Amino acid sequence: SVATAGDRAHYTADLLANVAVIGGIIATAMIGLPWADPMIGLAVAVWLAWSALEVASGGLNQLLDAELPDAARNEIRALALSAPGIEDVHQLRTRASGPFIHIQFHADISPDLSFTAVHDIMVDAERRILASFPAADIIIHPDPHGAAGEHGLKEFRQDSHPVEG
Repeated sequence: SVATAGDRAHYTADLLANVAVIGGIIATAMIGLPWADPMIGLAVAVWLAWSALEVASGGLNQLLDAELPDAARNEIRALALSAPGIEDVHQLRTRASGPFIHIQFHADISPDLSFTAVHDIMVDAERRILASFPAADIIIHPDPHGAAGEHGLKEFRQDSHPVEG
């Protein structure tokens, strides 16, 4: 979580700052290197700035509901396609929200199947995805393969963030 990452950075910064002060005193007073103290302090300051940017970036991604990384999206697509009966996956959208992720996509299914058979395929695909992403909220929209008319907002008909496949 972002809070845990922030705490880790805070405690590590405290530890580094204390070690840096001791190192600076030793280098200046005992070894005679007066430039060591400011250089060590500068190194700690750079590390602090870098850590703060990483924590801020993680928090910003959560606030802005960023897409999952491509590797995770590719895995979700592969898991969905591994469910017997799903012929293609399109309009895959993902986002992280705190400890949860939200996944939605359209799945092409044979138009000759019954409603119950399509439902069973959707449940199977959902279970496959949940095995790898247990904190996922999953919405699957079945489309009859080759028979679905255009629907939904045109800007979202194609993957806004394409993945391999």
